[in-house]
Amino acid sequence: MARWEQYGVLCSANERRADEASRDVEAWLKSQYMRGRVGEQYLGRITGVAPFGVFVTLDELFVEGLVHVSELGNDYFQFNEAAHELRGERTGRRFRLTDPIDVQVSRVDLEARRIEFRLVSRREAVGLPPEPQRPRAAKPAKPKTEQVEKAQAARREARKRTRAPQTTSRGRGRGARG
Repeated sequence: MARWEQYGVLCSANERRADEASRDVEAWLKSQYMRGRVGEQYLGRITGVAPFGVFVTLDELFVEGLVHVSELGNDYFQFNEAAHELRGERTGRRFRLTDPIDVQVSRVDLEARRIEFRLVSRREAVGLPPEPQRPRAAKPAKPKTEQVEKAQAARREARKRTRAPQTTSRGRGRGARG
């Protein structure tokens, strides 16, 4: 009986090695294919969210790559693991699991079998120039009553107690607080 257990263990180990080799070859082939497509733009979906960026799978090619947090815009992004999202602290822009996203292939590392994307706007994806950034007018501050301030403080405390643990991500020095 011990001999059959040894055969089983050996077969399982060989199967795991074969699966790993198959995944490695598939990643290399995808990287090789995308190496010739640097600069091209594609529509994809966010299939993973991490403190350092979002993973995107291209709709047409089923190739996955990373959009690093530094490529998401000039903002400080909060990672919310429970909600599977990155949210810009200043802009409120959210990147959530399954969101559609337009990307451009920016770099392919064949040795590491890694594909990197950069975010492009919908206008850029269809060949139009990006919309010019308009400066926002500052809103005048409203005087707060003591009762309003107490209610807001109580809401903040309640949110802190019920909020899922969050970590933060910062892209290469952009969006640093001053």
